[in-house]
Amino acid sequence: MGCWCCKGEAQEYYQPLLISRSETIRKFNSTTSTINTSKLSDNFSNNVKLLKDLGEAMKRGIEESQNTSNEFVKSLESIDFHFCRKHLEQLPSVMNELECPGCLMLYNTTECLPLRLSCRHPLCKSCAFSAFSESKKILCPQDSIVTLTDPEDLAIKRRLLSKVEAFEEQLLCSTHFIKHEKFCFDCKIPFCPVCSSEHQGHSFDLIDSSKVTDELNKWGKDLNAYEDKLKETQKKIEVCRNSFIQHEKNLRDETSNHIEKLKQNREKVIKILNEASDEHIQRMESGLNEIIDSMPKKKINQYEDSIKEEIIRTEEMKDSWMDLKIGEKLAKLRQADLKSQKKFDLPNIDPWKTVYNSLQMITDFESLSLVLASVQNNSTTQTP
Repeated sequence: MGCWCCKGEAQEYYQPLLISRSETIRKFNSTTSTINTSKLSDNFSNNVKLLKDLGEAMKRGIEESQNTSNEFVKSLESIDFHFCRKHLEQLPSVMNELECPGCLMLYNTTECLPLRLSCRHPLCKSCAFSAFSESKKILCPQDSIVTLTDPEDLAIKRRLLSKVEAFEEQLLCSTHFIKHEKFCFDCKIPFCPVCSSEHQGHSFDLIDSSKVTDELNKWGKDLNAYEDKLKETQKKIEVCRNSFIQHEKNLRDETSNHIEKLKQNREKVIKILNEASDEHIQRMESGLNEIIDSMPKKKINQYEDSIKEEIIRTEEMKDSWMDLKIGEKLAKLRQADLKSQKKFDLPNIDPWKTVYNSLQMITDFESLSLVLASVQNNSTTQTP
């Protein structure tokens, strides 16, 4: 069966993005709000503009990247999974009623044939013969009543044996322990005669009817189309992951280059430049972290793993489809609506690219150092 390990666990692991950008945006705004470009040279003014653009790019990048990531995560969470979910309904498990109380083996038509003891409780043929050969009596494991009859003369509990056969075909009602006889097309489940009242007015037919067989065959063919959709989604997710990895590298490299050049040039200016550069570096690193953190990489990895697992489960289902018992096929038919797969679209990468492009525009770091010093000086002189 597989497990549902995707949506519930993924949402626990990757909480919705919280927009905590107000402090970072305020710092970018305060950096350039007091600059008077008319008093600066053309080159100096150009760097002021670039610095302003960078601040705006960081501000927009923080807002838009988080919004885009939230939309992308919602798109990921809309993906349907049918074969790797923990809470998919399981077929009935082996029940105590169908097991020999002596050896705990499931009754069958050979060595574990269910025999009826004097107390009317069942015991398998193997346990009965073993006990009788030792002491010429059989002690019931359930009520300790003694049976003195030779196991050869004990009656077979044929009704219990029919339940075992139904269970092995996955056609035993888990509520009434009776063999399913019909299949409901509305509820997509088989049901026993006692459950018939729950399906009044529904469309149903005998389990071995051609209509039910056609429905099962149709579901089996839908597996191919479902697998194609999964593989297409897997390719898109891989493109997303690689794209984010590359953009993260570009942003980190360019930001690192930006900060490194600032560090090299700030040694040429006075103490006020050191303070201005430190503040700028802090803002850059804080802005970078918020933008990078907004990338839904963890979510992509989780859903990529789930897609891979879903493809494996789908391929396993295709390989084993013809060998499944009819009850198992009916259970699968109910579990998964293979035509409901939602369309998956790639996210908008523009918020991250905008910040990257703004970082690339600043090349004259010596003049930029003067801008930072001027901003710091203006801020100091205007403080009451």
